[in-house]
Amino acid sequence: MADQEAYAARYGARQAIFVRTDGSDSNDGTSWANAKLTPKTVIEGCAANSGIVVVLGPGTFTLDDSGGLGYIEVPAGLHVVGCGLDVTTIASAHVLGSLTGHAIVRPGNNSIIEDLTVSGTASAAQIALGTNGRAAPGPAQAPFVNAVVRRCRISAYAYGIWMYHGSACSAVFEDCLIEGSNYPVRDYYGALTVFDFRRCRFVCSGGWANVAALQASYAKYRLCDCVVEASAGNTTTDGVVTDTSGIVELLNCKIQAGATGGTVNDLRNSAGTINAHNCIYATSSGTIGSRNPGAAIAATVNHAAYGNAQLLRSTTPANTLSVASDHSVAATAAQANGNLRYVRKSGNDTTGDGSSAAPWLTLNKAITSVTSGDVINVGPGTYAETNSAHYWALPAGFTRYVTVQSETGNADDVTITAADGTSYNILLAGGVAYVKFKNVTLTSAGSSQDVIRMTVADHICFDHCKIVVSGTTQGNRAINAAYSGTDANGTTNIIYDHCRIRQTGTFGCYGIWHQAHGDTGTQVRDFPVSNVSILNCDVSTILDAVALIGVLGIQIKGGKYHSDGTYSGSYYHGVLIGLDDVAGLTSTGSIEDVEEISSRLGHALVLAARTQDFSRCSKIS
Repeated sequence: MADQEAYAARYGARQAIFVRTDGSDSNDGTSWANAKLTPKTVIEGCAANSGIVVVLGPGTFTLDDSGGLGYIEVPAGLHVVGCGLDVTTIASAHVLGSLTGHAIVRPGNNSIIEDLTVSGTASAAQIALGTNGRAAPGPAQAPFVNAVVRRCRISAYAYGIWMYHGSACSAVFEDCLIEGSNYPVRDYYGALTVFDFRRCRFVCSGGWANVAALQASYAKYRLCDCVVEASAGNTTTDGVVTDTSGIVELLNCKIQAGATGGTVNDLRNSAGTINAHNCIYATSSGTIGSRNPGAAIAATVNHAAYGNAQLLRSTTPANTLSVASDHSVAATAAQANGNLRYVRKSGNDTTGDGSSAAPWLTLNKAITSVTSGDVINVGPGTYAETNSAHYWALPAGFTRYVTVQSETGNADDVTITAADGTSYNILLAGGVAYVKFKNVTLTSAGSSQDVIRMTVADHICFDHCKIVVSGTTQGNRAINAAYSGTDANGTTNIIYDHCRIRQTGTFGCYGIWHQAHGDTGTQVRDFPVSNVSILNCDVSTILDAVALIGVLGIQIKGGKYHSDGTYSGSYYHGVLIGLDDVAGLTSTGSIEDVEEISSRLGHALVLAARTQDFSRCSKIS
């Protein structure tokens, strides 16, 4: 029941049902070993608001379209989760005809869909996700409200998302890649529909003439930190278009139209309303079209290298494009453009090529073979990585996230350690950047070891990971990002998202430790540490659960942080910010909406000298 308990707890569900491409519908679905086979049967068989999470394993689930039933109606309140964008795919050849056909996936009221791809496979009109209120034969698809779609790829030959006679719908899309050769997003008679898009990318391949990446006819779309890309079309391919009574609100977005011929517009307001604020326009040919005169629309800026970048929330100078330091961005576009590689215990580093059919054996082979944006799927097992220095040192040079993730999506299935590490197991140094660990367990191999050592590193993410440090020697750290030397680059842009950190043994260990170095008198930092986000984590150790000393740009939001409080006569804390003397380097940031900060004998929270802007704490004991 480990799978059942782990997934139900992770998603706050009463029950988890597992589905795999090699499963059987005669199984009970209570574990990966007893997984079911058919997503449509399982999902549509769940009662509304049943507290169930349906977990889809890696691979492609092709819906049977015989009888025109190759689509899924998600019940109200159901949670459907895959193992990752382009790792889990729901595919269908279901097409639209004259007033016929359905969206391949229609969300239900208050449903959640995460970490998967919905893909149309026909070279004909299809809707990947949405609703068709006039579908026939068969029942018309109903509207949906309060749906949430996260970290998904939504792709079809015609429409990524289409609301056809789907009025009064509402949904939030976060970190999604939305694709269509006609309109990635469009509505027709979608009155009172409101969709929020956050950190999404819209790509119109322009296979049809007179199309756009996003068109609002009756609905209201609100975009924040999005990239809207309309590539070459037959005649015109606009960026954002409104007509009739459609409304589009754009904040911190990048819009680019494109065309083989004719006139193109980044924005074209035919009859609706467009409000754009702090946006960038990069049409290489054509113009910014007509627009709401009252909108604060920036001047056109040509920028050929916008590709997979996200926009900073505040740009200085105005209208510049940059990669965001906000790690909550899931790097969806980067993953979509990268390759999917495999590491399994049955693999071979010599004869393997990293494909599913011929996987590699070791993570070290994978990480030194992949390129920026790739995803490494790791099969179940323990991976004791090493090099000549007896630890696993990751390479530098990535410019987009390389993700190392469990193939099953279960952190308990994949353990990463070192073969014979001496002082640490995994080294992130020398300019290592853009590496994400997702749904894996990271642990010590020996007694006198930190699990992870970071010195000069940037854009490192730990997403739903378990980190276990050995308490057989005093002072070990799960994360050790402290450095006594000098390097102006330091560590920056580090995120821990829904991680669980524990220690074994009876000797005291630390959880997350980041410490800057420099002249404390002048506040000059020769080893700076900045932008550390700890989001909804659960950290419990004997020594300080979290210690952030001289760190600029701290964000602790949600989660539990506990220290057992005492070791060898000294007292330790749940969260320690800064040093306990006035000579320390300044620390800045915030603590928000935490569930608990506690210490058995020490202080729950210590805000030492030179800390600034820390507020909104809750449940501190």
